[in-house]
Amino acid sequence: MPQDSSKSLRDTLLIPIVVGIVIAIATYFLPKLFEKGREVSYTVDGPTTYITQQMQGVVVTVNGTPVPTLFITRVRIWNSGKDALENLPVLLFFPTGSKDFKVLSAAHETQPEHEFGKVAEEAPDYQSRKYTYQLLNPNDADTITLLTNDPARPSVYSKAEGLRTKAVARAENRGFERWSVFLTLAANIAAALLAIVFFRVSSQKEAERRARKLEELRSEIAHRIAAEEAHLARQRDDLEEKLRHREKDLDNREAQVARRQDEADEAADKLKQRAIELEDRAMMQEAEFQQRKAAGEAILVAERAKAEEKRQQREMELQDRAMMQEAEFQQRKAAAEAQLATERAEIDEKLRQLRKQT
Repeated sequence: MPQDSSKSLRDTLLIPIVVGIVIAIATYFLPKLFEKGREVSYTVDGPTTYITQQMQGVVVTVNGTPVPTLFITRVRIWNSGKDALENLPVLLFFPTGSKDFKVLSAAHETQPEHEFGKVAEEAPDYQSRKYTYQLLNPNDADTITLLTNDPARPSVYSKAEGLRTKAVARAENRGFERWSVFLTLAANIAAALLAIVFFRVSSQKEAERRARKLEELRSEIAHRIAAEEAHLARQRDDLEEKLRHREKDLDNREAQVARRQDEADEAADKLKQRAIELEDRAMMQEAEFQQRKAAGEAILVAERAKAEEKRQQREMELQDRAMMQEAEFQQRKAAAEAQLATERAEIDEKLRQLRKQT
């Protein structure tokens, strides 16, 4: 009897541990086994009603076009694979039978926000919009907010060599933290131990009640694990983005230092060549060199000073040009943001007026 009891206890503890380890290994390695190299994913949110013209005598216009109802649709596109995608075409097709269908505006929210790359927009016909991404690195994303006059849900199409297009119900967490395997293992082992203990000790009715509680506990643990993984994924994405920006800044600085070093080497080579020419002339005309030595040294000093002055002037011109370009960029950005804020304020004001009149 003691041996049977010991064996039963061993099986009770060993079986859930083995099952938990197998589940954790499968959870970690199966996604990596089926992971694709070139893959683009997308989600479509909407369309949802943005503004509805309900009162008689009230006309809503967008860019001078009367629109009775406005609909907003958000399409998120991101590189969910391992390889960078160059010149990627993405077509949004709106299946609508209305000939009056229009895409009134399209706004892009990119990740990363800066240095994302060029996005070319085309309108093959009134039912579609085509965007071509110059470069889409892994985890790069673009959220397109479309304002239309018809509740047509767009379909997303993209084609490239070896590319897999994937539609998801929501934005998936990019990445899988290793510690989550241990949390999954612990959750499965704990759930299995609790289930076996409850089913062995309690009656059938009590076992069913505790099984329901166990299921709720497993759901809560899974929810907490998923929330923690999402939080860690967002933190990791932010750190990776900051690291990319810093690496790019370092590369730019190294390039500037290399250019300046090349200019300095070129100036030094010119000075060396000039010195050789002067030495040759001195060997052929020793007497004349002695008489004109002071004049030659003065000329050499003047040429060196002139070369240094030209180099300094060139550096100042480059710095001034960079500052002017940065100021012009900031002015254009501020003007665009001001115009966007004005348009949003006008739409919000019209919406408040419509609500007041309603």
